[in-house]
Amino acid sequence: DPVRYRLLETTRTYALERLAEHNEVVRCSQRHAHAVRDLFVHTDEERFGEGGTLALDSLMQRLGPELDNWRAAFDWAVGAGAQPALAIALAGAGALVLDHIGLAQEALDRMLPLRSLVKDDIAAPQAAAFWLRLATLGTSGRLPRDALLDAQARGLRLCRTLGSRRLLHTGLCTAAWSLNMVGESAAAEAMLQEIADLERSGDPAWLRCTRLNLQAAICHHQSRFEESACLLEQQQ
Repeated sequence: DPVRYRLLETTRTYALERLAEHNEVVRCSQRHAHAVRDLFVHTDEERFGEGGTLALDSLMQRLGPELDNWRAAFDWAVGAGAQPALAIALAGAGALVLDHIGLAQEALDRMLPLRSLVKDDIAAPQAAAFWLRLATLGTSGRLPRDALLDAQARGLRLCRTLGSRRLLHTGLCTAAWSLNMVGESAAAEAMLQEIADLERSGDPAWLRCTRLNLQAAICHHQSRFEESACLLEQQQ
């Protein structure tokens, strides 16, 4: 693994005291939070953006070790000097990492209080990422049905507004998955053709597999087990 450095606790405490003496804690904390946001948002873009090719393993190798930095940045963004736009961007870009290592509930606990702050002044890409990740985290009964469907509808609406093919593909898959999870498999199935039409031959393989996995889940929900198995085999 790449070498990483950290401060001893005594050195960290001394450094913080010195910053406080010179009234620089807020400025340094803000710079740290913005740097962490940029790292997470840009890495997320490298995977899910219009030309993104970053593998999930590579994303986790880059962002997994930074989770404590992410937590510190997020806590500062929702703290005394509250910066909603910064917190929302951090939440949307960090939720996937937490979910992937089994900390979906932590991500939800951090995101839910922010819902009322996602207003028109929040940049659309960050707002879309927030709602889509909230919908993803909210499946399997973690969110009430109405809250889950509201999150996926908001995210999908923003995806359509932004006009990004890849982002719309993600939004449709998220929306269809949410619908299937609450028992509306027919409505989810009706979205599959639009999802498939957005795919291109140069896209990373995982993009097509996302749609196939969704389609298999819908078939499973409808007790079409052989068809579901065939769809899963196509992902090999």
